[in-house]
Amino acid sequence: MTILSCEDVSKHFKDTVAVKGVSLALGAAESIGIVGESGSGKSTLANILGGLIPPTSGTVYFDGEKISDMKKTDYMNFRQNVQFVFQSPKESLHPYLKVRTSLREPFYAKGRRRTLKKEIDSQILRALERVQLNESVLDKYPHQLSGGQAQRVSIVRAMITDPKVVIFDEAVSALDILVQREVIEILKKLRQNIRTSYLFITHDISTVQSLTDRIIVMKDGRIVEIGKTEDVLNDPQNSYTKKLIESAI
Repeated sequence: MTILSCEDVSKHFKDTVAVKGVSLALGAAESIGIVGESGSGKSTLANILGGLIPPTSGTVYFDGEKISDMKKTDYMNFRQNVQFVFQSPKESLHPYLKVRTSLREPFYAKGRRRTLKKEIDSQILRALERVQLNESVLDKYPHQLSGGQAQRVSIVRAMITDPKVVIFDEAVSALDILVQREVIEILKKLRQNIRTSYLFITHDISTVQSLTDRIIVMKDGRIVEIGKTEDVLNDPQNSYTKKLIESAI
């Protein structure tokens, strides 16, 4: 079953064409990596798929419905079910809100403001445990967290109300290698227990090796290769893909 897809999507910015005629489909509980160098169009495509910016042409679908045709309530449901984890966690977390408040907000956004705070906080504590964070982070502000802690908080915030899709836009690239590995292992374990679909945007093809079912390679706004992760990594068909793999070794 396809959850999120696009058909012949393009995006123009003044004299630049960032995305050129891209079509793809993300299935339920599937994990896809979109890989390419800076300027390849991968983050622009992610923003289009997540509803942050509209395409210049083409169509985006969520659960089979055109996003552009959605009524307000359906569009809000789409936005709540497609969450983002960005590259700079401290910038994406509200600087003046403690972690506890930031993690309560997704419940309120889904209309659960009447739910007892005790019940919400219990869910938050379980979620923190799954990403290997102590409850002491709840009373801290983002600037008091390490980069790894802040990114784990961002992951909890994105996933705590069980969205259908989470888009990770260079979500581990700002972390040091050891913390990257820890976060990747956490995401792998989370996939085993939930049916959320993952979409990973990255310039480093090695970071998605153990996290994705398929890989899509983009260059100059177009898809140049697509296939099962192990097939793309072990037998790349495009010279650009080979270059990305070689640079990651």
